[in-house]
Amino acid sequence: MKMARWVKVEKETGKLINAIAGFEQGEENYDLCLQFALSNFKYHRFLAVDSHKVSRALKGIHEKLRIHSNHVEAEKFNSLTDSFLTSPVFEGKTEGKTDTHYALLSLLLTLADAPTRSTYEEGQKEEVQEEVEVFDWGAYLMEGLEPDGPYPESPVWSEDEEEEEDRQPHVGQREAVVALDDSGITVEEDPSRSTLAIVDTGQSWLTRNVVVQYWRGGSDHSVHSFQYSASLSREMEIHLRSSNLFYNDRGSTLVTETQAIRETLWLLSGVPESYIFTLDRDGKFAVRDGLKFSHLTQESLLTFLRRTATYGNIVYQLQQFVEAVLMNSYHDNSAAAVSQTHQAYATTTATYLQNLKKQMTILEKQAMAQEETMTLLTLTHDLRPRFHELEVLHRVHQEGIVNCRGSHSEQASHLLSTLYDTICEYDSTGEDGVLTVSLLLPLWIQTAKPYIDIIDGWITHGNLTDPVKEFIIQRNDNVKALDEKFWETAFSLHCSPTVEGSSSSEDITPGFTSNQEGTTQSDEQTYRKSSWAPTFLRPVLNHVIFAGKSMEMFQNLGRLLDVVEGGQGSHPKPLYDTFVENLRDFLVHQDVPSKPMEQSPQNHNTLYITAHVSQQMLVKGTNDPLLRVNFAGIFRLTAGDVVETDMEQYNFSDMLEGETLQPIQVVLRHCLYPHITQKYNRVCTKLLDTLKTDYKMLHYMETMRKFFLMEAGDTMYDFYREIFVKLQLKEQWQDMSFLNVALHDTLQAHFPQEADKLFVSVQSTGEKGRDRHPIQALEGLTLHYKVPWPVDVVINTKCQEIYNKIFQFLLQIKRAKFCLDRLKFDDLEKSDPLAESNEEEERAEKTMPYNLIHRVQIFRLRLMHFVNSLHQYIMTRILHSTGLEFQNEVELATDLDQVIYIHNNYVSKIHERCLLHKRVAMIKETVTRVLNIAVGFQEKWNAGIDNISEKYLKHVEDEFKNCVKFLTSFLNNVIKRGSFPHLESLAFSLSTSLEQQQTR
Repeated sequence: MKMARWVKVEKETGKLINAIAGFEQGEENYDLCLQFALSNFKYHRFLAVDSHKVSRALKGIHEKLRIHSNHVEAEKFNSLTDSFLTSPVFEGKTEGKTDTHYALLSLLLTLADAPTRSTYEEGQKEEVQEEVEVFDWGAYLMEGLEPDGPYPESPVWSEDEEEEEDRQPHVGQREAVVALDDSGITVEEDPSRSTLAIVDTGQSWLTRNVVVQYWRGGSDHSVHSFQYSASLSREMEIHLRSSNLFYNDRGSTLVTETQAIRETLWLLSGVPESYIFTLDRDGKFAVRDGLKFSHLTQESLLTFLRRTATYGNIVYQLQQFVEAVLMNSYHDNSAAAVSQTHQAYATTTATYLQNLKKQMTILEKQAMAQEETMTLLTLTHDLRPRFHELEVLHRVHQEGIVNCRGSHSEQASHLLSTLYDTICEYDSTGEDGVLTVSLLLPLWIQTAKPYIDIIDGWITHGNLTDPVKEFIIQRNDNVKALDEKFWETAFSLHCSPTVEGSSSSEDITPGFTSNQEGTTQSDEQTYRKSSWAPTFLRPVLNHVIFAGKSMEMFQNLGRLLDVVEGGQGSHPKPLYDTFVENLRDFLVHQDVPSKPMEQSPQNHNTLYITAHVSQQMLVKGTNDPLLRVNFAGIFRLTAGDVVETDMEQYNFSDMLEGETLQPIQVVLRHCLYPHITQKYNRVCTKLLDTLKTDYKMLHYMETMRKFFLMEAGDTMYDFYREIFVKLQLKEQWQDMSFLNVALHDTLQAHFPQEADKLFVSVQSTGEKGRDRHPIQALEGLTLHYKVPWPVDVVINTKCQEIYNKIFQFLLQIKRAKFCLDRLKFDDLEKSDPLAESNEEEERAEKTMPYNLIHRVQIFRLRLMHFVNSLHQYIMTRILHSTGLEFQNEVELATDLDQVIYIHNNYVSKIHERCLLHKRVAMIKETVTRVLNIAVGFQEKWNAGIDNISEKYLKHVEDEFKNCVKFLTSFLNNVIKRGSFPHLESLAFSLSTSLEQQQTR
């Protein structure tokens, strides 16, 4: 037994040598190889194969195939190896994965040479049909019986008689056999087609059995019926010939209803070429002329088929759009490329068309089988829901794609808005629109996926990845990261150029706005041109913008990892996946558990992608899914860290049921908006905390109020007192060195930490040509405060200009108050030392009444009352009270945009309430005249009573009286209208002064 087995081994070894080395028996090399191989087989000990090593090798080949983008080969390789390992064919066991399995796989792996370079072609598996054993039941049952049978008296039939009888047809066969086809038409059977006729395999058989080539003008003239309704076409033709001698019907083609049904199904499947339906130059289907049914008139048939051709045009148009998108999706030029939103829409449309083709194929098989009666009428009745779906899709396609011409941003936004508005329209109809909403909602969800992914990448990772500029918000590359206008101009909001007075894009800027009440609610900040944004995005558009800009600022600060969800090396779940899962949970019945997403088992003993690699993956413009898969394989990333989203893995049909379908606004409010709002709250709150704590934003705001609005009164008094003294002495005060030294010394004594950040300059006002009041001499004095980035996004150059206007107006009030406060009675009563004295003048002075002096003193008090009232109103009622409101609003702000808006509104509000707005220019001019009277009156006072004439005093008294009267009347009228309620206290103070003057 062993010898016979060894002989078999020798024969197989010889065959192996011949197959591998090519040596023939009898050659010297053949004998050497045979001896070596038999020696190893007989005396060498082979170790058992390592199944773990083989499994790792198989897994490595699978990963290599995936890295080389051979996904089909990888999946096929995986399935074949798994099928082989689980098949119980070796060692007599009922289970797989034996040593023999792994040994054979190890041999194949050893013999394999670069499997990733080879071209794989799947072979066709030949199915071996088992031979059915034929059992002779007749012989089995007749066993033991006589061969002549139980009727020996029956005559014996001769073979000649049988042949003669076979040649003679029966009486029933000689008669016409009437059959009924699917159209209700009776067909006279040709005797030559009888099964009893002689079998013919030539041209005559093909002519009888092949379908009549009606597309070449042929027709089956044997088709007729004795029923009048089934021969309507023939009867109509007879009538036309009898009534019209010149009637000619040579061009008509008779087709059966089965043929028309099949071509109708081909038409709805998107087949462009058919006989009944022809495609014209405009890309629309038309019904061929000259067609007729045996049971319909030509006019009725054309009317029926033209209605069907309309839906064929819709299918063909959608199919052409899908093909056009597929062809243009590979353009590198951004102008010729197709937006991702259109690609997603084309993908979902192609999926719908594919399902439609499957349904048409099933109906065609039913028509071919002819097991059930199918007519054009029943076909169109069964396809009525499909026709309604095609009408809806055609409407959406016309409005969202065909009728929209513009940039990628406008096209994508218009398409999403059209889908959303159509869903809302049919949703408002109640139960009648449930099926339509069930059709359009998955279409809208999958079409919005690229848009949602762009939003997710921006507000989650800080990357506005938009290759073809289809997102409504675009990055302005001309704005640098550290620019103070970054928040205002770094991003542009695209809008429709057809909007009156609009451009193609608009900077997202809070702007300097204020209202009469001075409120600073965030809801009042609106983007007027955001109406071009997708409808579903408008309720949370501000949240998306603010969160995205906050992430961009974190990236510019180099602190992006501080705000990424989960910290370093984490990969948060995509927003689209979260939205779809919440949508499933929201729509599915409560008693039906939702199907969880299929996840591969996680290996917890694996490594994660390092923080350095994760940070590199977040760099702008780097968003390569294949690169992430490769890194995942290198770092052995867990399956839960990288979620590969495929639109086909979500099955919406099981969740879109009529009883559970909710309004689309409710769906978005529960499934999408909360996640965007959550990201907005987390990112914007973190940015505000960072600016307040690490970059001292509130400290810089307080510093601006201390120096520009003179809340630090003692410090600023030491600075401007020296300037006022020089003005009083008419000395040169515009020296830059003098001003900066005075400011620096003042700050060094009270705020040494701010000494290097604040400086002063004198700018030319450019108004030399006109008469200027002495009080306006300080209008060119400007303070400058060095605000570092990113705080200068809030306190920018424009804000400092407004701060300086308020500062210069406060200097005018302070100067008038300073001049009146420093007046002394001794200076008024002193005489001019240069004047020549004589006895008459001395006698006149002694006898001069003190009436003039008293009037001058009274006028000084009135001026002081006016200036003090104005000063008190500005410093307390305006600056202090408004400052407290500003601080409270800043504490309640939730994002940086609100802080910018609140600060701009605060600056605008105090600018207006300090009488610097153009609407109150008349009041400002009147107040300036009064302040100028105070400065001029101080010069006269210091010169002595001799330089004050009664004419001058009467002139300034009348001017002051007219100014106060005008201010009082104007302010009272404004207060009555409710326009400026904050002016009530000032109007009351001025009216008191006016009453005292009138009493006098």
